[in-house]
Amino acid sequence: MTMGCWVENVRSLLSTGLDEVRMIGIWGAGGIGKSAIAKVVYNSITSQFGGRGLLANVRETSSKPDDLVHLQKALLSEILWKKNIVVFSADGGFNLIRDRLCCRKILLVLDNVEHGDQLNVLARECEWFGKGSTIIIMTRDKHVLTSHGIDQVCEVKALIKVKLLKVLVNMLFQDKRKKNKQGDIIDSILGYANDLPLAIVVPGPFLCHRIKREWDTVGLTC
Repeated sequence: MTMGCWVENVRSLLSTGLDEVRMIGIWGAGGIGKSAIAKVVYNSITSQFGGRGLLANVRETSSKPDDLVHLQKALLSEILWKKNIVVFSADGGFNLIRDRLCCRKILLVLDNVEHGDQLNVLARECEWFGKGSTIIIMTRDKHVLTSHGIDQVCEVKALIKVKLLKVLVNMLFQDKRKKNKQGDIIDSILGYANDLPLAIVVPGPFLCHRIKREWDTVGLTC
């Protein structure tokens, strides 16, 4: 499947129960493109909501207990467009989110949620948000979603090898005559990337226009 297909899959999950609060999940391995898919969906529907927020990389910004309160502040600041929101504790944050957002139709994207505590402090119940609200949660662990009662889940799988090959070849070899002469290098990079798009996109610009000997220094050639 292509990214466009996954985007449509997510959008189809949003098309039911238009007056209900919807929590949906995007599940898949790290680097597979979950965030990119969610951002496309977010940008395409954001105008339908009275408030919106996108919290990037929840996992890395909540490694300590106090960080959960910071996440609650970030959520409220993004949606309400206020910088000086005071949250003294996670329990206080629960009440504040519910009281401020229960009558608002909001769009919230939570990126890279790692465990249930993070989800509980940000979106414990559908009743916290106004009718028609949508919460999209990305995670590497499907249990985070199922344990929260989220059964509308889009599983994102690796691109098939032929699509990755096309991405890689077009990125590295602008001279078409060289494409057929570097098969061993291409196979090595695909093996290194393990079929993950991000693992190709990140090193691609670095390797472009470099000679084979330089590729050897990063362990990508046979």
